[in-house]
Amino acid sequence: MTTLALLVVATILVMATTARAEPTEAQIKAAYLYNFAKFVEWPDQPATGRFNICIDGDTEIIDAAAALEDKTVAGLRVSVLRVETAEAVVACRMVLLDQGWGGLLRPSTIGRRDLLTVGPGIEFAEEGGTIGLFYSQRKLRFAINIDALAAAGLRVNSKLLNLAHIVRRQ
Repeated sequence: MTTLALLVVATILVMATTARAEPTEAQIKAAYLYNFAKFVEWPDQPATGRFNICIDGDTEIIDAAAALEDKTVAGLRVSVLRVETAEAVVACRMVLLDQGWGGLLRPSTIGRRDLLTVGPGIEFAEEGGTIGLFYSQRKLRFAINIDALAAAGLRVNSKLLNLAHIVRRQ
């Protein structure tokens, strides 16, 4: 439990633009995305290529996530891509749907394994998303839908599960 917390804090500190600046919400979300990717057990990866973290969201989140470029996940270098069509998600291992299911994708249109979906609110996870980000006591927290995770063929490290609010598909 403390290992993940330390990793999140360390990632946020590295991503902060100055030593004194408070991390922005976008920087915190980007740090969460990276740590989610690190604590998920991914199916076999190709020996070459990139680990694409895709974002359907505002420029601030994309800019903050750019700090993740060239870090590694599952032995692959991270690329951050903006996605604007459902077809573009084919290249993604993880996608942040910052506006939730109302925009680019819906749970019924994903239809593929090995895609980790992250979106706003516990409701996002309850409606079939893998991870929902929400605020509790002025801190960013997350909910994991273990049924959606299993359907995607993904497993999460127990340290991450211990920090999560667990939901099941309704």
